[in-house]
Amino acid sequence: MQKTVLIFNMYDMGLKFYVLDGDQSRFEGCYINEYSNDKDRQRLLADFCDFMYDRESGDDHYEALDKFPVDAVKNGAIVVIAGFLP
Repeated sequence: MQKTVLIFNMYDMGLKFYVLDGDQSRFEGCYINEYSNDKDRQRLLADFCDFMYDRESGDDHYEALDKFPVDAVKNGAIVVIAGFLP
């Protein structure tokens, strides 16, 4: 199964890393709290937020790693950069 390594940029709180199932490259460049006038972009940003967090509890859907998962990339994972704007 294809994997995606998500480099999650939290700006002043640093980077977190996730290894996710499937091709999640559609989230490249998405930032939670980003604003856009484009309806398609707004929908993608909402999808990204729902993908990462539970709207009810605010809990993460995935476990974050503190170190870059080099082995996942060596095994063919896609790398995507996205994150959170304060």
